[in-house]
Amino acid sequence: MIFVMTLVGGSFRYFSFAALTEHESRANHHILQLINKSIAPEHKDFIHAAAKMNGSELAQSVENKRLRMDIKNLISDLNIINIKIYTTDGNSIFSSATKKVGEPIERSKNFIMAAAGKSASELADVNQLIAFDGGQFSGSVMTTYLPINFDGTATDRTVVEIQSNVTALTEAIIASQWKILLTTAITLGFINFFLFFVIKYADILRFDQEEKLQKNIEKMGSLQIKDSLTGLPNRTVLMDRMKQAIARTSWHNRFIAVVSIDLDHFSALNETYGRMTGDEVLEKIAKRLNKSMRDGDTAARHEKDKFILFLNDMANPADITFVAEKILKQIRQPVEVSGNSIETTASLGIAIFPTDGKDPNNVLNKAEEAMYIAKADGRDRYCHYSISDELMSKSGQTKKA
Repeated sequence: MIFVMTLVGGSFRYFSFAALTEHESRANHHILQLINKSIAPEHKDFIHAAAKMNGSELAQSVENKRLRMDIKNLISDLNIINIKIYTTDGNSIFSSATKKVGEPIERSKNFIMAAAGKSASELADVNQLIAFDGGQFSGSVMTTYLPINFDGTATDRTVVEIQSNVTALTEAIIASQWKILLTTAITLGFINFFLFFVIKYADILRFDQEEKLQKNIEKMGSLQIKDSLTGLPNRTVLMDRMKQAIARTSWHNRFIAVVSIDLDHFSALNETYGRMTGDEVLEKIAKRLNKSMRDGDTAARHEKDKFILFLNDMANPADITFVAEKILKQIRQPVEVSGNSIETTASLGIAIFPTDGKDPNNVLNKAEEAMYIAKADGRDRYCHYSISDELMSKSGQTKKA
C-alpha cells in the first residue's frame, strides 16, 4: 500500500509539475512574441544601445522608463512578477524591478542554454523576491529564459527572463496530490476519477490564462494601429491606406491630397502650461480634425505635435485650398483646458498625388517640405508644394516649394 501510494503520489507530482513547466513556458513564449511585435519595434534602438550603458545610465534613462511603462501596461492582467533583458554575457540592460537594472546575472545552466539559442525554464519557491515597482513577492515562481533578436539579426541576440507567479497552480497541484494519496489509501478504485478531476481542473486554469493572454493580444493589436493619446490611426495605418488608395486612383484619373500639419509654438505651450495640458490640447485638436474628415479620408497623428490628413478620391486638386482654409479656421478656435483658453495656430503643407509624387513616402515628404515653408513664411498658413499658376494667383497664401 505504501509503495503504491508513493508511486502514485510521486508520479502525479512529477507529471503535473512537468505539465505546469511546459504550459508556463509556452505562455511566456507567447508574451515574448507579443512584446516583440507590439513594443520592441519602438524600443529596439534603445535595447541595442543599452548594452553599452552602465547601471547608473540605464536607471536614469527616460527611454528605459518608457519601456518599463509599456511592458507594465502589457502584462497588467497577467501573473507576471518580473521581466528582464540581458546581453548574452549576462549584463542586465532592462529590468521591471528598477533596483535590478544594470546588475549582472549569475550564468546558470538555463541562462547559458538561452544565450546559445534554446529556451529553458525552472520552477522555484522564493522568499521576498523584488518584483515590479520594487514590491516584495514570496511564493512559487516559474522563471523562463528565452533567446530573442530584437533587430532580426543573429549577431545581436539578447536573453529575456520572464518570471511568472505560479503559486496558485503549485498549491493546487500539492493539494490535489494529498487528495490522491488519501483516496489511494481508502481505495485504489477511485484513482482514475481523481486524476481526471485534476487534469480537468488544470485545463480550466490553463484556459483562463490563455483567455487573458488573448485579450491582451487583442488589446495590443488595437494599440498597434492607433495613437495611444489621440486615438487617431498611426503612421503605419496611414501609409497602408495611402498605398491602397494610390493603386485605385491610378486607374480612375482621380487625385489624392496629403496635408502635413504642425502646431505652431507647441513647445512654448508645453513650457507655459505643462505637458498634461499640452496633451489635452493635442486630444482636442485631433477630435476637430477627425470630425472634419469625409468618409474614406484619414486623420492620423504623425509624431508629437504633427498630424497628417489624407484626402482620398478628389476630382479637382484645387478643392484642397478650401479644405486647408477650413482646417486653419478650426485650429484657430481657442482650446478650453482646465479653465484656460489657449489660442492655437498651425502651419500646413500640401502635396498632391500624382502631381508631386508617385508613391506614399514621396508625397508625404513633399507635404512636409511645404509645411516647413509655410512655417518659415510666418506660420498660421498653408503652402502647396507645387500647383498651377492659376491657383497661385487666386491664393495669396500659396507658395511654390
